Amino acid sequence: MGKNWDYSKMAHNAKMNGGPEKYLELIRDNSRRAGKLEGKVEGRAEVLIAEGITFGLGLLGYAGYKAFTTIKDKRERKELQDQEVEVKQAEAELIEGIHRAIDETESPDEEEPEINEEEKHI
Repeated sequence: MGKNWDYSKMAHNAKMNGGPEKYLELIRDNSRRAGKLEGKVEGRAEVLIAEGITFGLGLLGYAGYKAFTTIKDKRERKELQDQEVEVKQAEAELIEGIHRAIDETESPDEEEPEINEEEKHI
């Protein structure tokens, strides 16, 4: 057998790193650091996904709000336009009524009945 088999390599590495106990401690610490780094990367990815979902929901909420207010504003503008036509008609009728009332009050004054000379003396 030679020095190139797996157990021989591991024994040599353990000897180079301070013995079997220190070698196992070094492996354990390196594994923990690697696990922490992997966990951080996974955590960052999860946070990015959560942030993306939150941003997307916020964007959808804002778009829904804008759509709702836009539709509401259009509906209110249409109602105001419809009311404006009715208001103009009511104003025209009111003005016409005022003119008629003025004409009626002026007409009797202009057409006073003629009084006979006999009625003047009475």
